[in-house]
Amino acid sequence: MDKRFIHSLSELNDIIECELCELPEEKIIDELTKVFLKLPDVNKFKSDPFSDEYLHEIKQLFYKLTNTTSYAPEINEKAKFLTDGSSNFRNFIAPYNYNYSNFVGDLLSAYGLVVKSLDVKSGDSILEYGAGTGGISIPLARMGCLVSVIDIDNNYLEIIRKQCQWYDIKIRTKEGLFGENINDNDKYDRILFYEAFHHSLDHQHVLRKLPDMLNENGMIYFTGEPILDEESYFSDAVPYMWGPRLDGLSLRAMRDQGWCELGFKEKYFIHLLLKNGFTVRKNTKFQNNRANGYIAELNNGSIDISKGHLIESVNLEKKIHKSEETFVWTSSSSSIPLDQYHHWDEIEFCFYNPLPLAREVNIIADKNYSLKIPEKSRKSFKIKIYGILEEIFIDCEPFVPSKKIAGSNDTRELGIAIETINYYLN
Repeated sequence: MDKRFIHSLSELNDIIECELCELPEEKIIDELTKVFLKLPDVNKFKSDPFSDEYLHEIKQLFYKLTNTTSYAPEINEKAKFLTDGSSNFRNFIAPYNYNYSNFVGDLLSAYGLVVKSLDVKSGDSILEYGAGTGGISIPLARMGCLVSVIDIDNNYLEIIRKQCQWYDIKIRTKEGLFGENINDNDKYDRILFYEAFHHSLDHQHVLRKLPDMLNENGMIYFTGEPILDEESYFSDAVPYMWGPRLDGLSLRAMRDQGWCELGFKEKYFIHLLLKNGFTVRKNTKFQNNRANGYIAELNNGSIDISKGHLIESVNLEKKIHKSEETFVWTSSSSSIPLDQYHHWDEIEFCFYNPLPLAREVNIIADKNYSLKIPEKSRKSFKIKIYGILEEIFIDCEPFVPSKKIAGSNDTRELGIAIETINYYLN
């Protein structure tokens, strides 16, 4: 699709009110996904994306985009088109309310694939945040799962409760915020965010609560979320680590509904999960991208690249290359984010050097360490963790395959390969 860049919200208004005003909604949606707002001052968002300063700047941008001066999820995130969930609710049950078979079919397919991806059986406990009209939660309850739903909008919850009466099933419901629990000490086998997490302006605070809500082998599935890698068509919608999406469709939703429509760079999202005590895998096996997503599991002491675990960092100057089948390459200098949730005593790096020459590796933690890894060999190295250590830096003289290997087109600056990162408690 060809992209159309605009430089002001008035241009977006002209597109919506003049160019698209006579088109059906499904066509308007198609056209608005091609429109992107260019910010003149995007460089102001280069501070630490985990900082209060960054959050403040993002809030100011949201106010500017929506022409408002405040944001509260219990007000902004309610669906204005739902006036009373207890009456005429049949007209609002997704996806049938869209009245467009291509879209309805796409959503029904996504619901089924998400249910499949959760890999649950009757009796397993599931909490869904922002469940809408229950397109996923209702089928899970009908198959015998112990389903709980927390949503900011009681009208949605009332629609779910009405359907529970239809099917003679039980779903626990609570009107509340992301990160809240039905009961204080409840734990779940699965926690689900389907097209919901991106409405959480305070998502960092939310994630800090979730490890305590998972059973030992539980997982969180983030699916249908705007988490964008560098190759994504929509990467121009999120020109910062995280913030309001600047595509036309999201801008219209923020303006008309008051919703917070965030987008996340993939490297930020993975870093965020790692520091909050999770390992991260990516599910990309479905053609229906609404059902693909990210699986977060409690860090049991091992990040294993061969199992699909991902490592990313927001430190653009000390980047990590994309994972390969069994290892991930550092660059000449890379930042490795550490688990801040569990209080580990030691960390072990299992390095692999597949190159035909020895590699000198420098590790910078509470102090500097050096080791030599012979050609085509493996070596492990343990470091004691004192206090709170947010990241470890790994430096290595860069190896550029295209400069060293005849016929290679690989221009990456490669440092050393990491196969696993292990954490230990003494």
